[in-house]
Amino acid sequence: MTAPLPTPRTSPMAGLANAVMRLHNQRARQRITELEQAIVAAYERPHAGRTRANYEATLAAGYIDYTFLEAS
Repeated sequence: MTAPLPTPRTSPMAGLANAVMRLHNQRARQRITELEQAIVAAYERPHAGRTRANYEATLAAGYIDYTFLEAS
């Protein structure tokens, strides 16, 4: 048995349900984008701190040579 074909005119309740679903989907997409950005920021923050600490330690130890800049 096949499902009945949709009528050209749906009920007002179906229109309301569709509108509510569209609103929910729109808000969910915005929230998902915010959460994804927060995850990326939380992941990159410790990495940036480690990179900065490594650079400062390398600079303090004298491993970074800037003499080529003065030669010009």
